[in-house]
Amino acid sequence: MKQHKDNMAFADSIKQKLDDSLDDIDGITLARLQAARRRAVAAYRPGRALLDTKWFIPAGGFATAAMAVLAIFLVLKEPGKNLPAGSVDDFELLTSSVNLDMLDDFEFYDWLPIEEGSAT
Repeated sequence: MKQHKDNMAFADSIKQKLDDSLDDIDGITLARLQAARRRAVAAYRPGRALLDTKWFIPAGGFATAAMAVLAIFLVLKEPGKNLPAGSVDDFELLTSSVNLDMLDDFEFYDWLPIEEGSAT
């Protein structure tokens, strides 16, 4: 609370010094300041915002339409329709801690049961 009072006292003293300095302004500078103020007031157009440009409304409409199309596409798309069904063995192989380097020679492991079956 004390800091707020100190800030207010500081702001009041600055305001007083600025107001006092206005009394010391010569006529030419005062006339130039008043002319600049009139030009600024004349140039002011209400409703003119930073984002109020000619392209903002069409771009916003396009973005809204694109998001609506994307939302409809995502809602209507059936998830997993094109995904291949995996087996439980594949899942167990991927989640196991077995070294996957043995799969480098996969043809051998595919050939081995065939040879064992023909040997008996």
